[in-house]
Amino acid sequence: MKAKLAKFESFSSRNATHLLRRLWHLGCSLLLAYAYWEFFTKEQALLVMTTLGTIFLLGDSFRLKYKSLNKAIFKIMGGFMRKSEMQSQSAMMPFILSLFIVIVLFPKPVVILSILYLGVGDPVASIVGIHYGNTKIFGTRKSLEGLVANFFTTTIITYFVLSAFGLGGSYIVLISLIGGIGSAVSESLPLTTDDNLHVPIISGSVLWLVLTLLQ
Repeated sequence: MKAKLAKFESFSSRNATHLLRRLWHLGCSLLLAYAYWEFFTKEQALLVMTTLGTIFLLGDSFRLKYKSLNKAIFKIMGGFMRKSEMQSQSAMMPFILSLFIVIVLFPKPVVILSILYLGVGDPVASIVGIHYGNTKIFGTRKSLEGLVANFFTTTIITYFVLSAFGLGGSYIVLISLIGGIGSAVSESLPLTTDDNLHVPIISGSVLWLVLTLLQ
């Protein structure tokens, strides 16, 4: 098995910058957020997530069952995948599951921001943390520098999205700051679940709660 993995040394580990993968996640998140903002109702979005989840679940099942198919997919998609995904489900599954959950639970502005917290805040934190992260937090590989970068980025995003929806009122700056904190902290927590799963759910919950209390 080690010999097989050695053939894929160009694939990303969790500590590699892996620009292609991060750009892929950024692009997917921006596309999904924009599509939900402009075109889809809650029911339509849930149908899309269910369809995508089924496709990826079946795809991963066949890929992991048939080694030749798995190898072929990694040759094509290796620039977007981690080495660990050669023997396990792709990170798209927890991502799709988390989006399904936040769409069910929260109103559209919160869902959009939950997607952006993961799709924008997480890559920003990772890249800054890898290159400038000297202060580790929570006893993990996550860094204070990455957390701060995530906070500032997602605070600005929150302000503009809430403004576009006419939400926040006189509390918009405070709500934006709390949204940024929710994004940064949820990305940095030392949880065993995939970031793609818990970041949208936790950050979305924080934002929904503060909007409910201050609106």
